[in-house]
Amino acid sequence: MRVLFDTNILLRMVDATHAHHLAVGLAISELRKQELDVYISSQSLYEFLAVATRLPANQGLGWTQSQAVAGLNQVRSSVIVLFDTPLIANRLTEIVLAYSVVGKSVHDARLVATMDVAKINTILTINAKDFRRYHNITVIDPLSNS
Repeated sequence: MRVLFDTNILLRMVDATHAHHLAVGLAISELRKQELDVYISSQSLYEFLAVATRLPANQGLGWTQSQAVAGLNQVRSSVIVLFDTPLIANRLTEIVLAYSVVGKSVHDARLVATMDVAKINTILTINAKDFRRYHNITVIDPLSNS
C-alpha cells in the first residue's frame, strides 16, 4: 500500500503536545501493520517549516528555525519525498480545470496531482473534507469515527 501523508499529519506526528498527536500516532501504527510505503509531497516540506515557525496566535507551533528543521528531519527519516516534476504541474492544471479548483484549494489539488503521477490512491489527512471532490482517491482521517 502506498499512502501520502498530508502536512497536518506530519505536524501532529512531531508535536507531542497537540490534541491530535495520539490519534495520528494510532492511525499511523495501524497503517504500518500493512506493507506500507509512506510518501509526502515536497510541498509538505515548505508547509511544515512555515507552520512550525509561525506563532501560535497564528495557528503555528512557535518553534525556532532549529526546532523546525529538527522536526522536519525526524519526519523525513520515515517517508519518501516526491519532488515536483513537469508531469505534476501538467496534472495539476488538468485537475484545476476538471474540478473547478480555485484559491487555497489549489494546494490540495497539487497533492492530488502528485498522488496521480506517483500512482498513490490513499491520503492520510485531518482535513478529509478538502479531498471529498476527488473520487479517485481514498481519504483516511485519523479523527473520524468511521
